[in-house]
Amino acid sequence: MTQAEQTVLTAQNSAKREGAVAFHHQKPRNASQMDDANSLRAYWLEGWDIASRRKNRPDMPSAEAEGFRAFQDGLHSHECRFKRVTSENTEWHNGWSRAETAKEKNEERLYR
Repeated sequence: MTQAEQTVLTAQNSAKREGAVAFHHQKPRNASQMDDANSLRAYWLEGWDIASRRKNRPDMPSAEAEGFRAFQDGLHSHECRFKRVTSENTEWHNGWSRAETAKEKNEERLYR
């Protein structure tokens, strides 16, 4: 892969991630800052769409399930949409950490 191809791929992945972050922060699908002529807009919309189709786990409280989904969609722990001093924030971070632990255990099992 050439340097130019790598740069394009990085920009595309970044646009997808930004779309997922926008969804998790409850931004509407048309909230993209990119205009229609920008080729990365399609990747932003794809990220938003993928994040919107993922369902919450029924075995978790709502905010915790949102945190679990957020991890799967590539959000970082500091990108929680809840205010810092709320119980939802704590639950969201518990879900995010739970997803991270599940991923680590899965990778550990796969790469033994």
